[in-house]
Amino acid sequence: MLQHPIPPPTHDTQYRAIGLVWGKYQPQDQFTRGEMILSETENLETVLLGRVMNVVKKHIDLEVPHLWVVYPRTRQKQDYLHLQIVGVWEPDTLKESSQRAEQLETEAVSEVKAEAGYFSIRGEVVFYSESEQKIVVKIKRFSQGKARFFKLRLVGVLPDEKDNLGWFWELDAQLKGEELVVTKGRKITPMREQRQPNRAPKKIISSPQKKATSSSEKKPKPILRRTKKRSPSNPEEEN
Repeated sequence: MLQHPIPPPTHDTQYRAIGLVWGKYQPQDQFTRGEMILSETENLETVLLGRVMNVVKKHIDLEVPHLWVVYPRTRQKQDYLHLQIVGVWEPDTLKESSQRAEQLETEAVSEVKAEAGYFSIRGEVVFYSESEQKIVVKIKRFSQGKARFFKLRLVGVLPDEKDNLGWFWELDAQLKGEELVVTKGRKITPMREQRQPNRAPKKIISSPQKKATSSSEKKPKPILRRTKKRSPSNPEEEN
């Protein structure tokens, strides 16, 4: 069975952002940093990931264009697209270094090349403006066993559905110039827990206050009654 450089997702909520570009990788001062020359007037900032550096150095002629497997990223501050090379689709050249190449035929390679510019984006839509045709997708990736997130900006509109935000989407995009333009979208499942209906607040039963101890109780002050002083007896009356 022939394989594809972008395999189908393994499950409904598999995060990913991956695509194919046809062009020439032109390194600059460092071999792992350079530009992807897409045409005479179009190029994108590109980095070469370490896992494919040796393969590219030993087997790939950088003077001619190739079909590259790339990860798209959006520079958050500058807000522009750049690419990360994760692989190169050269089954004829990489027979010794690619297990997939052993199963490929010439017809299959030409079909894959026709899909250059295609990107598969799967993640949570966290921002959407139909008037600005701006979509921001939050994508989770694992780095050294830890889950990390990044945001990818796309151009286009989503299907006319309610509650686009907070849902996991499967999006197809096409690279046009320096933008990823959405061509198809499908809403998969909500990513946030639905709010529960309002419930009557629970009654708070307060425990009765303890009576103060006898030592702390204030005793009522005794009422003092005034007594009349007896006047001395008249000696004449005693006789």
